[in-house]
Amino acid sequence: MDSFSVFMRAESAREEIKNGQRKVRYYDYAKALKLLRKRKVRNVGMFMDSDRGWTYDNIGVSGLKRKSEIAGINGSVWDIPMIEIDGEEMECWTYIEPKNQIVI
Repeated sequence: MDSFSVFMRAESAREEIKNGQRKVRYYDYAKALKLLRKRKVRNVGMFMDSDRGWTYDNIGVSGLKRKSEIAGINGSVWDIPMIEIDGEEMECWTYIEPKNQIVI
């Protein structure tokens, strides 16, 4: 996606947030940790669905507890935060801001 398209989407979303029509989807670190604890994991990454190339961050189970953002961002108003565990991709988001998430 080109820079102008990203800018226009962000501007539109900013207005919708102000009007209460849209919420930010944040990375869900608690959900990510639950998923990782259920498996023996080799590779873990988190990213935004439509912009994987720029937002992918390879993370580890221990590093996940200290995360407040992935690739410099913590959420999106128009994209979907994702997690990839050993090649399997799934949505991994919440409306709760990272600073308010309880991750243990």
